Amino acid sequence: MRRLVGAGGALLLATVVIAAIGVGFSAQSYSAPIPVLKATPVGTDGTCGKQAPRVHLAIGAYPDSSGVDDQGNAVHPGGNPDWPAFGPSNEYSVPAGSCVTMTVTQYDSGELLNNAYFGKVAGTIGNKIHIESSGTNVSHCAEEPGAPATFAGDVTELQPCEIGHTFTMRPLPGVSPGFFLNVPLPVAGNYSGENVGNTKDFPHQTVTFSFLAGPKGSYSWNCEFPCGHGVASFGAVMGAYGYMSGYLHVI
Repeated sequence: MRRLVGAGGALLLATVVIAAIGVGFSAQSYSAPIPVLKATPVGTDGTCGKQAPRVHLAIGAYPDSSGVDDQGNAVHPGGNPDWPAFGPSNEYSVPAGSCVTMTVTQYDSGELLNNAYFGKVAGTIGNKIHIESSGTNVSHCAEEPGAPATFAGDVTELQPCEIGHTFTMRPLPGVSPGFFLNVPLPVAGNYSGENVGNTKDFPHQTVTFSFLAGPKGSYSWNCEFPCGHGVASFGAVMGAYGYMSGYLHVI
């Protein structure tokens, strides 16, 4: 009898521990390492195809998560210098039904996207993005995948060798089944992965796009470019919340 009670107690303890771990991971998945970035209202217009309140979000993609952005804000608190990250936050909030215009400044280098599908723009207004390059380098993909590429205008697709990261967003289950957003971010040519965040001194790509926010709820985003370590380069930073992943909260 005593052994049975002991076994039952051990089972109960194991259940509690597993539950605690589950709660911990769940809480972590919704806990931004930096405060949620709220979109800035910029009036009402027809940018998204109809008259709607328009808001703006500005973020960056950096090769060094221990670095700072243009305003001197930490990209990621306690960030790993060997890991890239989006900053100055990985969680954003926008009003439901608003027209969201995002500006992403991409500083990082790249190699070769392993799935050409994520080189295609999807879910933005017109299924296009606008790119302005800071330099004059031209990509020669055949000779050097991941070489700096030069753009000046709207594009609907990037070649697998021209991409440094992607900003890919889906709704959580039960929120908005038809919503999907994919924005490929072109390589900027910073091979050294230095502590960068100054648009005056470092090569970068400025990517602008708009989309219509869906109904209220949380939408998860992640990078689909294999920029980590381990199996297929999808380990390490790719599995650590707050670097290459986050949430858009539609409120």
